[in-house]
Amino acid sequence: KVETFGASISFGKEEEDMTLKVGAGYINNMYAARNSTGGLLNLAAAGPGLPPIAAPLGFTDELAGYSLYAVFAQGPLWLSAEYVGAWEDADPIDTAVGSDIRPSALSLEAALTVPLGDQDYTLAAKYEMNRDQDAYGNPVGEVWGLGISTEVYENTKLSLNYENIQSTDRSTVGIGHTQLFLAELSISF
Repeated sequence: KVETFGASISFGKEEEDMTLKVGAGYINNMYAARNSTGGLLNLAAAGPGLPPIAAPLGFTDELAGYSLYAVFAQGPLWLSAEYVGAWEDADPIDTAVGSDIRPSALSLEAALTVPLGDQDYTLAAKYEMNRDQDAYGNPVGEVWGLGISTEVYENTKLSLNYENIQSTDRSTVGIGHTQLFLAELSISF
């Protein structure tokens, strides 16, 4: 018996120095798209076409959802946008939340590669948000970040990134704020 199903459609166009991809997806049960032990949204697992949503404790009904995405690249410029959302409000078993929620998430990213001296540098920016809150403290959150990367040796890349993360979490009654500074040296072979 098929209990969970989805569909997606996409369009892509590539020319000499330009790429465009757009798509949309539908799933009849966002909770079943992932396992039943995670938080409501997991953007890190997001992929074009299907919502990256898992069923938190306290939700038992099916929740249909959709996703939209677009990617555009031309020369040194790269842009990406993805939105994932539910068709309707989710009904938590625990009514202490005070209201229904409509899960959603948005991810926007941009990158530009520029030559400086003998090196090419890629400058990147991102913004991510989710609008989820359940009876178990899954946070509403926003993340924005900036990064720069360059090849320092053949097959060796240095990346420096900054992320500013803000979330409201009912379990801590307040706003959580985290700033991350990351330096990564990666070698490919």
